[in-house]
Amino acid sequence: MKGNSSNFITLDIGSSKISAIAAHVSKQGEARINAQVLQHSEGFKSGTITNMGMAESSLIGAIYSLEKDCDKSIKEIAISLSGAGIKSYYVNHNIKLGNQPITQFDVKKLVNKALSDFKVKGMEIIHYFPIEFMVDGNQAVESPIGLYAKELSCQLHIISADSTMIMNLTKCIAKCHVEVSDIIVSIYAAGLAVLTDDEKQLGSIIIDFGANTTSYGIFLEGKIVYV
Repeated sequence: MKGNSSNFITLDIGSSKISAIAAHVSKQGEARINAQVLQHSEGFKSGTITNMGMAESSLIGAIYSLEKDCDKSIKEIAISLSGAGIKSYYVNHNIKLGNQPITQFDVKKLVNKALSDFKVKGMEIIHYFPIEFMVDGNQAVESPIGLYAKELSCQLHIISADSTMIMNLTKCIAKCHVEVSDIIVSIYAAGLAVLTDDEKQLGSIIIDFGANTTSYGIFLEGKIVYV
């Protein structure tokens, strides 16, 4: 019964420890933790694998302990990513419009074009957030949908990670016969977990002190604007 109720498994891989959680997340977004373990971490430093064999052994230990505690065979996990390979970038893009009101399709097209402009060698997009929309080049709007304009532009905050770091990590996890279902930057997850809506809206900085790396994230107007 306990195993059937866990539909979300995640690992937070640090330089000194691996935190693993099995939880049930309802359709309403409510989470119930069914099992949690801490495993001593070896073979990792600042989000990077320094010894593949030791890293694999650390992951197997964490996954096995979690399987035992939640009575569930684990096939997929989400991983929480941190380390020096995480960076913020900003991308701006605009599109021309006709005489129709702006639709959700227009916004999606604009965001996709902005994402296609991101060509930083060796970096892979993990998260992206529209920070600001502007109509006709000079008027910032919270939501452009339904408005008339000749031009729509946006500023996109992209959180990216070193692609080699991600590849090594996913290959190592695959050796444990587990697939990676999702990747989230740990400082973003921490902000969502501990900051109130008011704190995220008014502006806050959250700091995560690790064994080898200290990370921080800045929230403003309900969005994460820098890591």
